Amino acid sequence: LGWDTVWPTLYVINGALLWLTYVAFRLVLFPLWLWLFWRDVQAWPELTWARINAFERYAYASTTVLLLAISTLWFGRITQGLLNAIKPSGRRGTRACGDQAELQNKGD
Repeated sequence: LGWDTVWPTLYVINGALLWLTYVAFRLVLFPLWLWLFWRDVQAWPELTWARINAFERYAYASTTVLLLAISTLWFGRITQGLLNAIKPSGRRGTRACGDQAELQNKGD
């Protein structure tokens, strides 16, 4: 879409806000939920573990661990995108510029 060239500052701010919210709502939230679940089961087993069925006991935690693993992988891609957006414009997208230069050379 070319937003990084039309509004480069807004593009970087948007990327930084995505990165910050991703940390808070994915990378902190999931481990926190797992810890709270474990703490509640340890402190009040009769109110937690005893009241849920076997599927819920393991599916809740397994799903959260899976989401945390996927989120960690995505976080690497988001971080790489943010770092690319922060780079000075002369260095950003060097691969695309190289491809354009090749096309120009072929046309000559």
